[in-house]
Amino acid sequence: AEDMIRRRNRELNLLPEIGKELSARTDIKDLAAVLLKRTVETLGAIQGDMIILQSAKRAQQNYQVSLFPTPSQELEISASLIDHIEKSHQGVIVDDALKNPLWLADQNTSIHSAVIVPLYGRRTLLGLLILAHEQENYFNMEHMLLLQAIASQAAIAIENAHLYADVAHEQKRLAAILQYAAEAILMFDAQGKLCLLNPAGEKLFTDFKTHMNEPLPKERGYDAFVSLLNDAQQSHLAKSGEVTWPDLRTFVALITPIEDGGQVAILHDVSHFKDLEKVKNEF
Repeated sequence: AEDMIRRRNRELNLLPEIGKELSARTDIKDLAAVLLKRTVETLGAIQGDMIILQSAKRAQQNYQVSLFPTPSQELEISASLIDHIEKSHQGVIVDDALKNPLWLADQNTSIHSAVIVPLYGRRTLLGLLILAHEQENYFNMEHMLLLQAIASQAAIAIENAHLYADVAHEQKRLAAILQYAAEAILMFDAQGKLCLLNPAGEKLFTDFKTHMNEPLPKERGYDAFVSLLNDAQQSHLAKSGEVTWPDLRTFVALITPIEDGGQVAILHDVSHFKDLEKVKNEF
């Protein structure tokens, strides 16, 4: 009885502990390793799997943890098992892995029972969380309910990890665009302070060293450009116009307001075309 109480306390303490650990991780591989290790240890399973599904209901990635010296076994998930879970929106307890038609197993397997719960995201089935054991009839309804509660937290962490990966990817793309863009790109905050500058934009300023989080200096030849920025900020509309730089280069400036009250300015050097127009007029 004491052993049962201790085991039950460990199972109940597992849920908040895993929730705290998962919330601090943004990498799915790291997330799966922590989740499976803690779950396998607490519930006494020999193997744990977190399977991420593709849109075509096929396994895209299988994260696996085994705490025993025997090698872990690769699980083959049947389409009928996925269809059953999607229709019922509930987990499945496999009492006898060799006889259950939803579970694909050969005669040489050491897995004789399993519990499977879905990882449901906001809109779709993200994957499956599976624990396996070498004994038949090992898992019960309490195991499945606890594992389902863990799977709910894991699904949120998985979606957050996907969002974090997407944001990191977009940031890399944006950094590459800014790095190799031929036009000068400048970003100003709501107070008119310079907060972002690409390499082409750095080459604009040859008479002084640009300082981030500071406005452009007055009476240094940037007044026409600053006036165009102010007009766009006051009207909350995109503005474009020609501005002459202190080194007498001519730029076509496109000013676009952004949601937080700042502005993005793209400057295209048209000095060469101005020189050609001047030569044509003189001719």
